[in-house]
Amino acid sequence: MIIEDNILTFMVPKLNQGSYKLVFKENNTPFNILFEVKPHTLSGAPSGFVESLVTQSQERIQDLERTKDLLVGEKKVLLESDISILKKQNEDLIAKMALLKESELADMAYFLEANREWMDEVVAALAEFNSALPNGRILNDHRINIEERSSLLMQKFTKAVIAVVKHIPKIVTAASLGFAGGSVIPIVGSFAGAVLGAGWAVGNLMLDIKELFAQIDANAEFVQQVADDAMESRYRLMNYVFENGKDYELFVSRNYRTLYKGDESSTNPEVKNYLSSFSQLLTDWVKVELKLSLGLGYQPTNPATLPTFTSKSSLVHSDHLSIAGITNSKVTGSAKKGKWKLVFNL
Repeated sequence: MIIEDNILTFMVPKLNQGSYKLVFKENNTPFNILFEVKPHTLSGAPSGFVESLVTQSQERIQDLERTKDLLVGEKKVLLESDISILKKQNEDLIAKMALLKESELADMAYFLEANREWMDEVVAALAEFNSALPNGRILNDHRINIEERSSLLMQKFTKAVIAVVKHIPKIVTAASLGFAGGSVIPIVGSFAGAVLGAGWAVGNLMLDIKELFAQIDANAEFVQQVADDAMESRYRLMNYVFENGKDYELFVSRNYRTLYKGDESSTNPEVKNYLSSFSQLLTDWVKVELKLSLGLGYQPTNPATLPTFTSKSSLVHSDHLSIAGITNSKVTGSAKKGKWKLVFNL
């Protein structure tokens, strides 16, 4: 049981359905807490349930190993170190699971089942964000709608972060009761399964969060805005030698820039939400890392801390282009929009 910031958190092993009362004293103040256990069942044997979780955890480690290679320099080195620490913690938890009796495995399985809803919500949000990341085809197609891509990434990221931040108190509690404790304290009787279950839950969530962090760093350049000083004056038109009866694709470019500290006062609600959500996640996640006391070092770059930005020229999507008219009376033609392009026909 933990009392912290005027919040009481307690963990119990599997109990039969019904109402219960917890009676205790804190600083000579008596407390009587009523709680109810809802109906609960397991879909299979506890041992099989745990085996499936071990497999999932190993798959998450493999995914993170692959994502690590998207980073460079110090960021990659720090993430490699964090992965090694988390892998070691998972191995310790697996070793302790092997010592659990069937009844203790059941306690662990019931704990994870009871907390599956909020854990799955976090994982689903992260998966939705990952699904919005630029894929190989998009990365090589410079004619994609940059504004739309950037907006989509910010929306998906913000949604993922909000889901994580909402559950930070639960993650902190699980970390306090399980992840660190489950690796260093001896097996503690009837609570052993629940404690290890808490540790296992946080261990997997740590892998998910590190995956999110790494993806954000790897795709930071795709969260862009039109450069502050680049409006009409930065447009340019390619030179063409036209022939009658042929189609010509017209290219126009403009400057885009990455986000930075100055965007905290942006009038774009998506940008402000993105930066504030990111800062909130990093602030709240420190609470979890302090509870774990594992010495994890990798965190993504927060754009809100960057004093400057980088910019580059990118081709404008055809949705932003149109032909106002032809000034030469001897020339006739028409324009049409195709996928990612504006085509002019003489």
